[in-house]
This record gives sequence, structure tokens and C-alpha cells, in this order.
Amino acid sequence: MHDEVNLKSKKRLLAIFGTSCVLLISGYWLAQLYLGPTVGGYRVSRDRLVQTVMAEGVVSLPENIAVSSRTSGKVAAITVTVGQAVKAGQTLISLENKSDRAAIEKARAEIVRAEARFRKISEMTQAGSRESVQRAKNSLDLAQKQVVRINALSSKGFVGDEQKSDALRNLAIRQSQLSTAQFQAKANRAKGSDYALAELALNKARAQERKARAGSAVYFISAEVDGVVLSCNLSKGNLIKPHNALMLIMPAGKTYVSARLEQKIIPVIKLGQPASVIAYTHPGLNFNAEIIQIDSVPDIIQDKVAVKFNIVKAPDFLAQNLPVKLEIELMRKTATLSLAETDIRNADSAEPWVMIAENGRTQRKVIKLGLRGNGKAEVLQGLHEGDFVIPVATLEIEAGKRVRLARN
Repeated sequence: MHDEVNLKSKKRLLAIFGTSCVLLISGYWLAQLYLGPTVGGYRVSRDRLVQTVMAEGVVSLPENIAVSSRTSGKVAAITVTVGQAVKAGQTLISLENKSDRAAIEKARAEIVRAEARFRKISEMTQAGSRESVQRAKNSLDLAQKQVVRINALSSKGFVGDEQKSDALRNLAIRQSQLSTAQFQAKANRAKGSDYALAELALNKARAQERKARAGSAVYFISAEVDGVVLSCNLSKGNLIKPHNALMLIMPAGKTYVSARLEQKIIPVIKLGQPASVIAYTHPGLNFNAEIIQIDSVPDIIQDKVAVKFNIVKAPDFLAQNLPVKLEIELMRKTATLSLAETDIRNADSAEPWVMIAENGRTQRKVIKLGLRGNGKAEVLQGLHEGDFVIPVATLEIEAGKRVRLARN
């Protein structure tokens, strides 16, 4: 009897437990059905947005310059070495030139003599002339005082006419001496005749030296531009002929990238616009460039426009016609509302939209797009910072359905 009671109790407990499990599972399932599925996503935020366009281009290096002579001769000296940086006008090679060197030395000696005479006129002669004028003025002053004194004595009858005549004659002589001294001083001053003759002689001597040096210029071979000496094909003592290549110089000019861009891009680019360049031979090294030229006439057949970029700091591995890839920055915005382009539905239509989760339900939001770049799109209208966007890759859910946000 006791065993039967225990058996009935166990059966009753099992029935209660089974019923409870069914109720719990049914309640959980009903709760899930009511609250909706759990969905992942992210909050819309503000970020930097850069719009770029890709293009292909080739490197254009400055053409190397061959150094040659305008005359034949024997190499007297080579003043540079391979690999050395040189400046425009710097002497690279000197040729033997005895006759012209003698003419230069003679012209230089004439300059020394002319400079000495010019200094003498400028310093000593002018100083002596000033002293002569001052002495003449002093003598004239004494003669004038003497005439005044003689006239005073003559009026009182103390001196005769002869003494008065002598005083006047002496005054006339002193006046003539002052005029002569002043004329000589004027001649010795700048623009005076003696000064001018000395200056003319000096200028003539200098002109002779310039002429002699110009004649010997062909014996000094100089660099035409700034650059680096790449090669040298001669040694001291070699005999050379006109127009033969003696050296090769790589100019220190700018390095460019030439590209052809689609015509539709041209209105949104401008001079000075930056670009990032990557050489296919060195994919891990990018360098900067900027637009310096945009052709005004497009290629009608290909509908493209030639654009030239200046490389800001050219790396050493660049070579002529090296193919490169350019990423040209078209527009940049900071702290702009944006989201992933892949999560925009009907992105290329007149009414792109996204699915968001708001107050536990899905909601279809039509948005207005702006700048696009780097896989992101600017949102001009339709969303606010912090809105929860449900990605396109998430299980398709209709608008107005209950959803729960994933904790992560």
C-alpha cells in the first residue's frame, strides 16, 4: 500500500515537472516571438571622409645633358668627379691655352696701372687742388684788405697813385689765380676732364680683360645646369675634338608623373591638388605629388585629359617611363556623418535607404547622400548621430518588426 502511494506521488511530480517545462519553453518561445530576433549593427558616427579617384601614370625624369667642347685642345684639368653635385656655371674641364692666358695677364697689368692713376686723381690730385684753391682764396683776401687800406690812406693823402695802382694790380692777379685754381680743381673732380680721362682709361683696361677672358672662355667647359655628374669619358692630357661628349650630367630638375584622367573628373580637380603615388616595382612605398598642369584640350577619341603631376620628393628608385598608380584626392571633409556604403540599400537610386533599429522596432529610413570615398558615404539627411544601422548582410527583416540589439 505504501509503495502504491509513493508511485502515485512520483507520477504526479513527473507530470507537474513536464507541464512546467512545456510552459517554460512555450513562454520563452512566445517571448522571443514577441520581442523579435537579435540583430547586429553599429551606431552612425562622425568621421573624416576623403573622396579619391585612381589613375595610371608614368614617370618622366629630366633628360640627361651631354657636356662637350666648342673647340679642340688638350685637357689641362678635370675639376669634378663622377657622382659629384655641380652648380650651373661651375667649371668642369680646363684646356691648355697659353696665348690667351698671356693676353689676360697683360690686360690685368693695364688694369693695375689704370687703377693706380685713377686713385691718384681721385685722392692726391683732388686733395692738392682743394689746397690750391684755399691758398688762392687766402691770398685774394689779403689783397682785398690791402686795397681797402691803401684807399683809406690815399683819401688822407698819405700814399700816392702809384701805390694805389700796385694794390689794384695785385688784387687782379690774386683773382686770376683763384679762378685758375678753381678751374683745375673742377677738372680733377668727378666729371672733370682729368678724372674722366683716368676713369676712361680704367674702363678701357677692364674691357680689354673681359675681351681676353671671353676669347679664352672656350677653353673652360662649364656646367649648363645644376645636377650630378653621371660619367666622365676623359683624363688629364687627352686631346679632344669639338662636340664630342665628354661628360654626362643628370639635371637636378623636377620629376613628373604624366597621367590621362577621364574628362568627367576634370571639373573637380585643380592645380596644387594632392595625390599619392605608388610604383608597381615598390608597392610598399608611396610618395606624394601635386597637380601642376591640366591640358585644356581633351582627347576626343578616348574622352580623357592629360594631367601632369610634380613629385614633391622623388625617391631614388624612380626611372624614366616607370609605370605608377595615382590616388588623387578630390575632396576631404572632417567630422562628417557617415556610414558604410555596403549598408546602403538602392544606393544608386533616387531614394537610397537604410534599415535602422529604433525603440525596439525596425524602421526604413530614406537618406540623402553626399561625398563618397574609402568605402564610406556622407549622410546629408535622414539619419542622426547614434542611430543604429542594420547591415545589409543581416537576416532580411521587414520594417516595423520587433528586434533586439546584439550586445556587441
